[in-house]
Amino acid sequence: MLAHGALGGRRLLLVEDDGELRSSLSELLLSDGYDVVEASNGSEALDCLRRAPAPDLILLDLMMPVKDGWQFRVEQKRDPAIASIPVVAFSADDTPKAVAIDAEAYIKKPFQYPALVETVRRILDTKKLAHLDRMASLGTLAAGIAHEINNPLTYVIANLQLLEEEMPRLVNDYVNAVDIPGSEQAPDPQAAVTIARLNELGARLHDALEGAERIRGIVLHVKTFSRAGDEHRTFVDVRSILDSSIKVVFSEIRQRARLVKEYNHTPLVLANPGQLGQVFLNLLLNAAHAIEEEDPQKNSIRVVTRTAPTGEILIEISDTGRGIPVEVRQRIFDPFFTTKPLGVGTGLGLSICHGIVRSLNGTIAVDSEMGRGTTFRILLPPSADHIATPKPGPIPLPELRGRILIVDDEPRLGEAIRDMIGAEHETSVVTTGAEALTMLMQEPDETHFDLILCDLHMPEISGMDLYEKLSQLRPATAERMVFMTGGAFTERSRDFVSRVKNHCIDKPIDMRQLRQLVKMTLIRRQS
Repeated sequence: MLAHGALGGRRLLLVEDDGELRSSLSELLLSDGYDVVEASNGSEALDCLRRAPAPDLILLDLMMPVKDGWQFRVEQKRDPAIASIPVVAFSADDTPKAVAIDAEAYIKKPFQYPALVETVRRILDTKKLAHLDRMASLGTLAAGIAHEINNPLTYVIANLQLLEEEMPRLVNDYVNAVDIPGSEQAPDPQAAVTIARLNELGARLHDALEGAERIRGIVLHVKTFSRAGDEHRTFVDVRSILDSSIKVVFSEIRQRARLVKEYNHTPLVLANPGQLGQVFLNLLLNAAHAIEEEDPQKNSIRVVTRTAPTGEILIEISDTGRGIPVEVRQRIFDPFFTTKPLGVGTGLGLSICHGIVRSLNGTIAVDSEMGRGTTFRILLPPSADHIATPKPGPIPLPELRGRILIVDDEPRLGEAIRDMIGAEHETSVVTTGAEALTMLMQEPDETHFDLILCDLHMPEISGMDLYEKLSQLRPATAERMVFMTGGAFTERSRDFVSRVKNHCIDKPIDMRQLRQLVKMTLIRRQS
């Protein structure tokens, strides 16, 4: 077996027993930028497939000694790790048996090299498009599942938050009711048991809410990574993307190492959240896999963010693992280069990371020492016009009563939002865009409602449709819309969210943040 070429090209396995023809084809393919691995018979080719990084395509002669092309193909299809690699077969045999070989293409010898290379290009391009289509379909599926989970999860969290808020007051009211001031009656033992039970239920309620919040986090991360193929960029805080990535892989990290976070203030960066999350996710997984599953307290994975002296955003992901040899380090960002066993790694992860970082006009570098660990260092340019500021704590705001319309096709969600904010404000709930449009058009004053909380995706008349109609008929009303979404997973909704200036909040909704948003909106309206 012989291997030639730079691993940066597309990898081919050339199986041909004629050494002169094999050498000529290999040289031509190398000149066209392909990485070529040679084998002289089917047995040698199978050994190569099971030991070396998998090729993208196999060029297979049929008439060979030891193990011919038909026998090779039978064994290849029996092995799930290599069965899906496409094959271009060629032979001087023009019998029906040869032509009917189970391959993506059959070429009869003698053939012209341009015909062979055109066939190779066509099959590789088709394979690439199929992969991209599968990835896009998976992203759409993930976004759709997240969207379907978000509505019920929002009202579950809203009701749990409401109960958690009410529980201490209910316990206090009960205590006051059984402990009558001035009474000389002995304390009721049953009352003490009831109070203890209420406190225990309050703790259980807190646990349930914590679990629901963890589900919320998972859904948000699924939404983030389902957008990995989307080129839309927005201003993001790298710390929030890092946290999303960490939560996805934390079960892998905690079995191997302590996680140490050192987050310092950094400017925002203009990036696609899904793509940036893909970079961090890959680096975190690599860090975890560099450490053996022994005592997690002996090792650490450190994640650092800070502003570099140049003003760039610096992200470092370090591990105390086994380190990377110098010869591997030099090729670590090459496509298809992997040190993992066949079928375990594609060798594309770090190459993709490198490409994403470079597309953001950033740099990625690696420092490593054998037995001491590895550090990946990313530098990203800051946004000139958007500077990240520390998140402020809750601001004491004056009590303001407003008129709020809630529009959502999930009745329980509308009721949960009304329960959370209804005591402080005058609220109306409708479940269709048509009802909302009728109600809003009947109001003599365009500014009757201070705020319209509207679901983005609804049947018949969506939140987007409602906004477009109101923009034409009642523009002052349209400006008061705030959109709620379980995920902008269609091309239209992504374009709408990026184009329209109205505020958009993600489901599952944090009701405390929603209350703060309502208050801030009312202050702006009445100032």
